Amino acid sequence: MSPMRLMGDIWDSWYLWDQSGPSGAAILEFMVDDRPQADRILVAQLTGEARHRAKWRELTGAEEAAAVTELPALAAGRADLLAEVAGIFEGTSEGRMDEPLCRQAAQLCRKAGADLEAIPGWIEEGQRRRAAAGRPPPTGGLLLRCGLEVTPLV
Repeated sequence: MSPMRLMGDIWDSWYLWDQSGPSGAAILEFMVDDRPQADRILVAQLTGEARHRAKWRELTGAEEAAAVTELPALAAGRADLLAEVAGIFEGTSEGRMDEPLCRQAAQLCRKAGADLEAIPGWIEEGQRRRAAAGRPPPTGGLLLRCGLEVTPLV
């Protein structure tokens, strides 16, 4: 199951909800992202577009060309954001069943003009996020914040 993000209403904070931990329980990670909201939205759009274009088979020439045309147009010259998407795909998918699909999506981002020097740093960040998603939350699975209650799925 892919992560689902719920945006908090204070300090532009994000919660990462992932059920891929070893126990199968829900995991929450508090993330502070001080980038402009437009960048975060664009990263989400690029992630969705790259994942949509990736297939469980080898892409045809026309499919690859369409993806490599669409991604840079959507990125509007932001090679740094394409690098982020590629690195996060690669860093979070290692060893998962959808790894081939994520690697293909990352490769499309690379071909679309991602900043190749920035990708290794984002791979490390993806690995860090994946490791954090595998740990139990410090609250023991219950989060009470601003009247929001989130309980683990067991």
